[in-house]
Amino acid sequence: MGAAITLGDSSSAVATNLGIAIAVGSHSAAHAGTAQTNFFSVAASIANDSEAEALGQGKVAVNRFGTDAKVHACGTDLLAFNTDLLAFNTGNKEHRHRVGAH
Repeated sequence: MGAAITLGDSSSAVATNLGIAIAVGSHSAAHAGTAQTNFFSVAASIANDSEAEALGQGKVAVNRFGTDAKVHACGTDLLAFNTDLLAFNTGNKEHRHRVGAH
């Protein structure tokens, strides 16, 4: 089980295997899970021009209060594409990526 939290501009947080990654700061990035087979990964990024990415089953990727922010969530389900995928973004010019079935 991994957890990574970082604060500051241009910061990055990475966590794998039941990982939780949180990055706060401009141009920051949070990545949880290294592959789509990782289970329960959470990535949260809070800032302008930031990115949150979560890979695995039961994953959640969240980016809040960011302009030009990106959120990515990838995983699998009964059709081997997705399981409980949730990707949402509350920012201007946001990019949301949901890969797989609903």
